[in-house]
Amino acid sequence: MKKRLVWKLLASLDAPEREYFLKWLKVELNQTQSYVQELATILVSIYPHPQSSYEIWPSLYPEQSYDDGSFRKLASDLSSRLEEFVSWLAFKEDSVQSKVQVLRFYEQR
Repeated sequence: MKKRLVWKLLASLDAPEREYFLKWLKVELNQTQSYVQELATILVSIYPHPQSSYEIWPSLYPEQSYDDGSFRKLASDLSSRLEEFVSWLAFKEDSVQSKVQVLRFYEQR
């Protein structure tokens, strides 16, 4: 897990940001992609002690045998959401850019 992009992205966040990410993800995904949300919760809870994907799998799918392709897809989906979150955080902290985007929105209306 330590070498996966999802773990590296998670490691780039501090503890409050990781908790904020979980809240943001819940709102973003609403009731869809529950396994992506579950994986995020698991990874945040075990951080900074990575486990292998084999060890994490039973928490997600207790009745199924390990499927590397499915786990990779899930980790990739979560990585994409983490990248969106990091981008959103950067945008939110840049008040000038935020105001420019609001003005552009009004100009287009």
